[in-house]
Amino acid sequence: MSPNTLTSFDFRLICLQDHPLASARRITLRSIIEHPLILPFEESSSRKRVEDVFAKGGLSDRLNVTLTAGSLSLIMTYVGMGLGVSVVSASPSLQPPPPTAGEQPIVFRDLTHLFGTDEILLLQRRGHHEIPHVRIFRELVCAALRQ
Repeated sequence: MSPNTLTSFDFRLICLQDHPLASARRITLRSIIEHPLILPFEESSSRKRVEDVFAKGGLSDRLNVTLTAGSLSLIMTYVGMGLGVSVVSASPSLQPPPPTAGEQPIVFRDLTHLFGTDEILLLQRRGHHEIPHVRIFRELVCAALRQ
């Protein structure tokens, strides 16, 4: 991480435990594209990264986005209902919800080899020094993100 990086989120696949991608030896863009996708809203940075990576792989015309959602909890609900798989950036502390009776567990698979990480940055103009209240803000944000 660069000195201006407050935190970074790894990209993960979210799917049901019995889904073929959950136990796949190696996950590729082509293996993901074969399944309906549940993605964050179009304005999100992780959605933009997902679309860019598929476009660079020449697969954007095969994207089958069946649902969009504004929160990870809603995305996991849709995945839990068996409506598709998802590719999102998420905090390392995020864990799949425990399944209720009769539900399949949700699993996460690391996709940093395909999508990298989503970084949260603090930008500062070149040649300007960090002023005290900005330093305090940065330290507060970093402490909150570590929790």
